[in-house]
Amino acid sequence: MSEPPAGMLAVPAGDFLGGTLRERRSLDAFWIDRTPVTNREFAIYARATGARAPSYFAEPGFLDRKGDHPVVGVSLFQALAYALWAGKDLPTEEEWEKACRGTDGRRYPWGARFDPSLCNTAVSDRRDTTPVAAFPGGASPYGVLDLCGNCWEWTRTTAPEDERLALVKGGSWFDPPGVARGDGRFTARPNFVSATLGFRCVWRPGTPFRTIPGSFRYAYVPPTPKRRPLQESPGEWADLIADVEGRELDLSSLGDEGSLLREWDVDAALAAAEAVLGSDEDELRTKELEALLAEAEQAFREGRGLAAEKALERYAARGGTDVRARELTLRLGSGELALRSFAPAFSAARVGPWTLLALVLVNLVLLVVQWLL
Repeated sequence: MSEPPAGMLAVPAGDFLGGTLRERRSLDAFWIDRTPVTNREFAIYARATGARAPSYFAEPGFLDRKGDHPVVGVSLFQALAYALWAGKDLPTEEEWEKACRGTDGRRYPWGARFDPSLCNTAVSDRRDTTPVAAFPGGASPYGVLDLCGNCWEWTRTTAPEDERLALVKGGSWFDPPGVARGDGRFTARPNFVSATLGFRCVWRPGTPFRTIPGSFRYAYVPPTPKRRPLQESPGEWADLIADVEGRELDLSSLGDEGSLLREWDVDAALAAAEAVLGSDEDELRTKELEALLAEAEQAFREGRGLAAEKALERYAARGGTDVRARELTLRLGSGELALRSFAPAFSAARVGPWTLLALVLVNLVLLVVQWLL
């Protein structure tokens, strides 16, 4: 997708002041939704894909009454699934802050002082969300609305003190002005849902693909103490079909919620490589990548964490290929394709020996129990 989806607002590249200390930071250009995703927009996505919508959608006449309110009661996983379907992403904390505070690090989108007439917070005493864009005077320097109050918004950024938690921004109708401000933040588990928590999306130049509606699906993995039965967790074998230049590619991720064992598998790497093959040299490079990823995957399955880590290090060093905690980028000859994992993930390098030992022991105990039964 070479152009941003309609209705998004540009945030130009450059420096800005972010965080509570107003530190100078820099970002590339990106586009952001003018308002949070609404109930009506999420309903269109849910009908197109069969995805689960918040339970309150079932109330008779709900969309007629609140179709233009921000969708709330969605987990990080649901928000990411919507963003993928729409060909977008969730913002990082820094992207969200720049869209809200501009370049001068202001406390609120409109300036330094709180104004209750420009947003929906606890002092408004509405005790619920309002339609998006109900406060045009509360726009940020880039014209973005509803960034403070109405509903918290998910970001892709994990909490510095605990990477199992995601940062949420902006405050809600339930929060006081001191919370609903541009530099404020809160944390939430990815599967957390609340009547005060929604999201909006961003688009960045070079986004490589948009997903085909209804394509995200899960397969079964036997539960263990760290693998709970599938609900809203992306923690099982997961297949995502992407449309890349008219070709359907099957992108798969491996891991379970909280396990730290997550990487793109062989099929995903091959699909990406095949999408951008441009020469025989690239084909040879792809075979090398296949072998290294197969080695890493086998080491994962056998609980040999150090071997898996070494294989991934060699994979990362080979041929301009970049393996990161949340993204796999293949640069092969004629182009580049970035594959993003479905939810916050962790690289193999972060798996410590005690974690691996614990996982191996748990699996051994389960095998013994199954044998006795």
